Amino acid sequence: MRKSKLLLWFTAVITLFVSLFTGGLVYAQNQTEDNGYVLNFGITRKAMTTYDYPNGAYANYWMTQPENDIFDHENWNLRDFTVDYELHIEGQSETLIKQMSYTSEDYTWHGDISFENINIPYERVDVEYYGSEDGNDIEPYLLHYDLYLKKSDGKMILSVPRLKLNEGYVTDPVNGKKALLVTDMNVTSKNPYIKEIYLDGQSGNDSNDGTTPEKAVKTFEKAKELSVTNQTIKNIIVVGRTEINGDISLKGSNAKIIRGARFNGYLFSVESGNTVTLSDVIIDGNTENNKNIENSLISVKSGAKINISSGAILRNNKIKDIVNTSTNGGAMNAVRATVNMDGGIIEGNQATYGGGVYLYGSVMNFTDGVIQNNYSKRVTDRSTVPSQFYSAGGGVLADQGSTINMSGNAKVINNYSNEIGGGISLGSNQWGDGNVLNMNGGTVEGNTAGSSGGGIFIQAKYYFGGVSKAYIYGGNIINNKMDATGYTENSFGGGGIYVNGANDMYGVNGANGELYLKNVIITDNTSKSDGAGYAACPISKTKIYITDGAAIYGNHKGNEGSEIFILQSNYFGLHSGNPEYEISKRMLGGVSYNWKNSDNSYLKEEDHKGTLENNNYLLLHTDETGNELTSRLGKVIISGNVSETRGAGIGSNGTVTIGTPEEITNIAAEKIWNDENTSDNRPESVSVTLTGTVGGKEYDIQTERLSADNGWKTEFKDLPVTANGENIIYSVKEEHVNGYVGTISGDQHDGFKITNSPVDDKTDIKVTKIWEDDNNRSGKRPDSVDVQLVADGEDVNGKIITLNEDNNWTGSFTNLEKYNNKNEEITYTVREVNISEDYEEIISGSAESGYLITNRMRPEIPPETPDSPPETPGETPDIPLKEQNNGSSPKTGDALNVLPYFVVLGIAIISTAIIYSVKNKHKR
Repeated sequence: MRKSKLLLWFTAVITLFVSLFTGGLVYAQNQTEDNGYVLNFGITRKAMTTYDYPNGAYANYWMTQPENDIFDHENWNLRDFTVDYELHIEGQSETLIKQMSYTSEDYTWHGDISFENINIPYERVDVEYYGSEDGNDIEPYLLHYDLYLKKSDGKMILSVPRLKLNEGYVTDPVNGKKALLVTDMNVTSKNPYIKEIYLDGQSGNDSNDGTTPEKAVKTFEKAKELSVTNQTIKNIIVVGRTEINGDISLKGSNAKIIRGARFNGYLFSVESGNTVTLSDVIIDGNTENNKNIENSLISVKSGAKINISSGAILRNNKIKDIVNTSTNGGAMNAVRATVNMDGGIIEGNQATYGGGVYLYGSVMNFTDGVIQNNYSKRVTDRSTVPSQFYSAGGGVLADQGSTINMSGNAKVINNYSNEIGGGISLGSNQWGDGNVLNMNGGTVEGNTAGSSGGGIFIQAKYYFGGVSKAYIYGGNIINNKMDATGYTENSFGGGGIYVNGANDMYGVNGANGELYLKNVIITDNTSKSDGAGYAACPISKTKIYITDGAAIYGNHKGNEGSEIFILQSNYFGLHSGNPEYEISKRMLGGVSYNWKNSDNSYLKEEDHKGTLENNNYLLLHTDETGNELTSRLGKVIISGNVSETRGAGIGSNGTVTIGTPEEITNIAAEKIWNDENTSDNRPESVSVTLTGTVGGKEYDIQTERLSADNGWKTEFKDLPVTANGENIIYSVKEEHVNGYVGTISGDQHDGFKITNSPVDDKTDIKVTKIWEDDNNRSGKRPDSVDVQLVADGEDVNGKIITLNEDNNWTGSFTNLEKYNNKNEEITYTVREVNISEDYEEIISGSAESGYLITNRMRPEIPPETPDSPPETPGETPDIPLKEQNNGSSPKTGDALNVLPYFVVLGIAIISTAIIYSVKNKHKR
């Protein structure tokens, strides 16, 4: 009896021990996190056409396959078969497989399956369709299809294969052309606790628990407190406008802020005198559940300030159309306030004016963060005659005396406006006070406007108010577009930038909008018509200076180059007039434009400046491109923009000034031959290059050929004196003239003189090999060695001499040029090719005195013999642990590998204890 009890006790202890050290650890490693939600969904497979069901797709394919188990060629019918749908779940090694089947007996396709009770961490599940690796749809007759469920930015993505459909497929009015449909999707919470609370700044009370709209809390601070305390809260639902002040952040919680499904006002207001800082908070307009939104997410009132910082996201607030009225600011409406944005994202919002942000008499300091994918939707005002079309500022609208200061890493990307200003609009379709953009950095990219200013629009003055102005001295305006889908006049487009203008006709009291650019590169823009780089209409005023100016080249009108187009016309109504222009002869970086007219004739000297009349036009292109200095000086890049009319880079109906109207200079250069006119070596011509040093680095500017035809003289004209406020230091250099050495005198003010005097400009270099090897005692000296000539650190092709006993280990490189083509003396050295590893090389001497190459025999070093320690009788030598265990020793920290040792050790200890106990009992 005692033995039985003892055995049972022993067994229980062992089981407990093994459970603790094996099962417990395995469970700890394999248990999954309580993800919080359970997903159920179905898959149904629809007909391929109105008459061709899935079994038809399988029959059509498999009947053509000689060897298959699906199509019965004898009975000319499908056999029973199944199609596997395998669901791969991110983070899980096991997959789920469900089957659709075909039954030949009753010709029935069983095309519905369901996946149930799938644990997921997020409540939201989006469905997307994928194709094959080559981008095509997936074949509809396969026997296995893969589905994927993965995490993505706070939601789940269910990826379903997109099957190829027959041409006769009838498009489903809801689901489109999709053969596999996800049905009956249902997500339920595994957590019984609160998932959402309500915030109502008008009728809420902070003594409430926030669990229903009727029990809403009143302040953001209380809502945050509840969401931090209860980590199961996912949404703070705003059902009444709430005043905010100070730091607004949801860091430490799992919650975001969303608009109530029936609440259409402002979610938050920043009252006069208050300062709010948004960080680590998502404010969502919940547009998918509210189609009647009438106001922005946030109202910033007069005298208030809002800071948008890292982690702040204002998104998904799409204001509905209101008849005959413009709406303002999809995400934010700031009235005589200050907006500072140094981080965060404003995305996916919509309004008539300012799809992302509307500024009314406000200042926005924008240094970092992204304003993206917002939409300025057109509204037609039929209460006026004629009807007016309102839509301005897909990303941001600066209106009624506002200022935007943009710099750093600020980005305005992929926004859209039905009419003007896809990215940024200075002014709207309705007149008022002028606005200002100061851009010294940042990026305006991928935006689109229907009529004018895909990237940036600058409004003119009509009747009253003032003109808008942009000062752009740094940043990128790239890959924007004017797609010509709007109702506003778009003849001069403006894919990157558009500047509007107005004259005084008909009493409109108009004035041009103004654009000021410095150090700009305008290249690789494409327009359907003329002026891919820059296009200006009849009332425009254009001034392009050389100092801090523009490099306009490589733009495309269809397949042709088209840099500048300026038109005079009397057929543009309020925009008719005689355009004034002044165009520099050199581009940024000093390259001469060599402007050509449309007939490829060179632009006359006097035609670089003037006023066009009598329906005349200026249409210019250049074959030149920017140089290294252009890239160095360029601070504004206008590139990759597109216009469906003219002006892909810049379209102008207003006033555009590029560069600084500073003095220019001319620099003379003269060649003087100091050879008494007796040398037969004098060439017919030589090339002289003007260089400019900026920021301590020298750049080539222009090269001219001097000859007797031009009196061995030239003049480099119309050169800038400064670049970015720094004086440019000019000099000249000439290519090397054989038989002469050149010296340069003079300066950029008085001109340069290059004097060439005859000189013996050939040289020989002697090389001698010396052996220090005890007269070849070892017998390892090679029969010969090759020596390579090196000029200015580079091997000279074909210049190798061989040294051996026959030439007494001595040779020479002869008839070598002393100077390179820059008139600089060449530095010659030598090196031995394929040095024997038995010798070390020492090179001494010089090109003038000759080089000595000494090869010294390396001393032989006998191999070291390690001392063997005496073995002690009976002593076992140390064997590494890995060898003792045949390579199976556990790694440090490897719980599963170490575990068996602990189990055995534990059993041994317990067994010893039991035996010891039994023995003591027997003794007693």
